[in-house]
Amino acid sequence: MRRLTAAFLVGTVALTAAACSGSESKPLSAKRAASTSKSTSSTTLPFASDSQHTPGTLTGFVGAKGDAHDVKCAKHGASWTADGKLTNSSTHAAKYRVYVSFMSGATTVGLTEFDSEKVPAKATEPFRAGVKVAGDDLQCVLRVERADA
Repeated sequence: MRRLTAAFLVGTVALTAAACSGSESKPLSAKRAASTSKSTSSTTLPFASDSQHTPGTLTGFVGAKGDAHDVKCAKHGASWTADGKLTNSSTHAAKYRVYVSFMSGATTVGLTEFDSEKVPAKATEPFRAGVKVAGDDLQCVLRVERADA
């Protein structure tokens, strides 16, 4: 009889613990889902892309954001462009791929890329990348990849 009572108590405690943890986890999960499903964006602008490649697919690339300078982003009619210069900081001729994200707050509303010809070591070449995208007061963010040419 004692074994049966002990088994009953252990089973009851286990079921009670499971029931309590189950009822407590539902509100926590709902709270987590609500907090992760909130959008931080206040924009409803459509997304526009004029990019031919996925970032990180330039063979043998290294990050080279520091090679881009004098960058200016501006609206030209219905398009936004990023104009700047690339200075090859390596000791070899290189090719560049510059991705430009046009941002409205924390939301990307446009993406485009520029692929350079061979840029000699220590030389500077201009670049221009643009995309037809709606919006005012957009900011641009660059991702610059460099590989030996």
